[in-house]
Amino acid sequence: MRSSLARRLGLPTAGLPAPPRSVEGLVDVLIDATQKLDKPLTVNMLGNWDGLLRAGVAHAWFELIHPFEDGNGRVGRALLDRALAQDENRSVRLYSLSARFMAARNEYYDALQALSRGTLDATDLLRWFLDQIVAACADSAHTLERVLAKARFWMRHGQSRLNVRQQKALNALLDAGPDGFVGGMTNKKYAHLNRVSPATAQRDLADLAVRGVLKAQGGGRSARYELAD
Repeated sequence: MRSSLARRLGLPTAGLPAPPRSVEGLVDVLIDATQKLDKPLTVNMLGNWDGLLRAGVAHAWFELIHPFEDGNGRVGRALLDRALAQDENRSVRLYSLSARFMAARNEYYDALQALSRGTLDATDLLRWFLDQIVAACADSAHTLERVLAKARFWMRHGQSRLNVRQQKALNALLDAGPDGFVGGMTNKKYAHLNRVSPATAQRDLADLAVRGVLKAQGGGRSARYELAD
């Protein structure tokens, strides 16, 4: 807050951290509210103060009106993307609300139906909408962390002389994440993934364990392998 206000007032900002977008938005609202006293308080001004709610209301109204015979869902999501881009003043976002709506589509349809059958009070829908923004940002952060973890892994092991089968299995483990590959990599799974014999799978997995790329748990036919820390 201090750095944002200092910059707008022409004061030195050296040593102050760069303000996040949420703080910049709050400062915009405060300055707009207190310095433009000669301007009327209009719906447009209120819309400019809270861009996320504006985007949610625009999407909800469009879906309720349902103006086209087909494609209203796609157009409504495009309208939402446009409103968010206008709010953030950039065309690229690092989170996807379309993916969130798909993941929670039953809740999404229930929220729209509740709005259409009630008094058109959008408060509950907007609460749900804001929760989805938070969830979408968390999903993106999780995805980004997995991508970075994969990049760091191959920076450590990229120079190892691994065969194509081993690289394929390691990428499968990396893409699945810590909770996605249930039971770890087994001899049977490795053989099925690479379409090789159990003997070849066992040799490849044992080699990865010796190299310290994988760690083995259990033994014999019940052995399973996970990425080493």
